[in-house]
Amino acid sequence: MRNLTAAILASLALLSPGGIGAVAQQQEQQREPAIVNGHRIQPRADEFKGDHSDVPPGQAKYVTCVAGAILDVIVDLRADSPSFGKWEAVKLDAVTRRAVFLAEGLGHAFTALTDGATALYLCSTPYAPGREHGVHPLDPAIGIAWPADGDCAPVLSEKDAAAPTLEEALRAGQLPRYEDCTAYQDVLRAERA
Repeated sequence: MRNLTAAILASLALLSPGGIGAVAQQQEQQREPAIVNGHRIQPRADEFKGDHSDVPPGQAKYVTCVAGAILDVIVDLRADSPSFGKWEAVKLDAVTRRAVFLAEGLGHAFTALTDGATALYLCSTPYAPGREHGVHPLDPAIGIAWPADGDCAPVLSEKDAAAPTLEEALRAGQLPRYEDCTAYQDVLRAERA
């Protein structure tokens, strides 16, 4: 993973087939309850899903692709993190069955690489709209290298199109703080000890 520092790598795991057992074991060791819900999203190949993160206590995610292929993007949205604003992209598909685990505070976005691609999310806590914040997935300050299709412009939901830039979200105090995220993760570990 080329763009990220140790701060984000400590909160991210790339898993290969058979890795769900490792995630389940990590969930068992660190969190209660374990994985509580899942979401499936089937975007078109030219549709982007925005960079979303939760303010702690937040939501950790295990993401895989069960049909087709997606480009999954993880962005460090934790204010004051050594890798703030940096990103990593990983191709997830139904053939390799790789997955990513994102700790609380990391932003998550993706685009389908094939029509009918299905991303499956397993989340550590139920969805809480009041805690979720996002940044614009095409923010040039982040500079995500999305796949380019010269025939059409990217499709964004109204919510993602209206999302603030990284700088606007930071100034508005909408982003999770690195200290809060790591403190919350320490609490989870201590509860399981």
